[in-house]
Amino acid sequence: MDELKVFELSPVEDRRDNHNWKASIYKGKATFVAKDERQARMLAGRSFACAVALVPGEPMAANPWSIKGLVSCIEVEDIFIEKDNARLVYPAEYV
Repeated sequence: MDELKVFELSPVEDRRDNHNWKASIYKGKATFVAKDERQARMLAGRSFACAVALVPGEPMAANPWSIKGLVSCIEVEDIFIEKDNARLVYPAEYV
């Protein structure tokens, strides 16, 4: 079994106006327990996804949490978070 780690994902400040943010109900800092960055980004996409209407002539909005230019993802040391299963830790209202 892969060792789980704690990841903090944060929207890149000067990219918050990107059209892909329409596809997310949450646009703030988030903390996940995951095996790697890829899984943390996937969990974020699943946790915060929302439907977006297609508008003719506009680009389709994609999951911003999977786009490295829109969201930073760093591994953090946190001895207080249990690393027992992959999951969203923060923000609590989406757990």
